[in-house]
Amino acid sequence: MTKDDVLDKACSVSGPGGRRDYAGNLYDIADQLPENCRILEIGAQFGGSGVLMALTVKDRGGVVYSVDPGFVPVKKRPKYYEDFPILATLAQYMETAEKFGCEDIMFPLAGTSVEVIPRWPEERLLDLVFIDGDHTYECVKQDMQWLQFTKFGSMVALDDWIEPVRDACEEYLKDHPEWELVTETIPRCYKHG
Repeated sequence: MTKDDVLDKACSVSGPGGRRDYAGNLYDIADQLPENCRILEIGAQFGGSGVLMALTVKDRGGVVYSVDPGFVPVKKRPKYYEDFPILATLAQYMETAEKFGCEDIMFPLAGTSVEVIPRWPEERLLDLVFIDGDHTYECVKQDMQWLQFTKFGSMVALDDWIEPVRDACEEYLKDHPEWELVTETIPRCYKHG
């Protein structure tokens, strides 16, 4: 599948939602990943970015894990989820994955990073962490903790480089100089070098 094919499909879904330049930047990041890569995205919504990355790495045996509090059944959501303005459901995410033939390589993980990280197997190392979840300082600090599950050469892509996101990321990166800036476009990308 060509880059244009992937972008056409992904831009039809909420997330990349027609922002072709943004989707193209995310494609270029995912296209650098090795065979059998593992991608983790935080903030999956309807699965648009997940589909984009899944279609990019599918022929190379890659998989995408998606962390989102919207995947928790409505009746079981803690009260604080009421503060989230938009939460796609697990059914909506899976509908998107199935529509584009990615249901076998897109794996939803219900909850926030704080809730999912304790369940993550230490040996399951990631090649890309894409952070586009709750844009508060505290949540982004928690999301950055996923970088403990990366290996040399892995990348982190950071969406929406705005003040609370930027502050939390820069704080983490200052303490972890092994992460080198690759590109300042959105999503902003760093590589573990």
